[in-house]
Amino acid sequence: MYTEHDYDEILCWKKQEYNINGWNEMVLNVKEFIEEVSDEYANLEAAANAMLRNMLEGDRFVVEPANRHSEELTVCYYCDNLSESRRRIF
Repeated sequence: MYTEHDYDEILCWKKQEYNINGWNEMVLNVKEFIEEVSDEYANLEAAANAMLRNMLEGDRFVVEPANRHSEELTVCYYCDNLSESRRRIF
């Protein structure tokens, strides 16, 4: 089963890939993220926690369900500036 750390590393890699390619924003749904990574070892709570932890100042919720560990969780990450000076939201 994937851990929060595993999802965290994958998400950071995806954000860096967007930045390198000049794509400004990445909209990511937690259910689609899990399916893209590996359905076999899915861990919804760990993936949601990694997505929340990687939200930086300026990133926003597209869908913010009452239960943040819901399959509906969707975040828009702005990948044009991945500077460590942007504070983390969570």
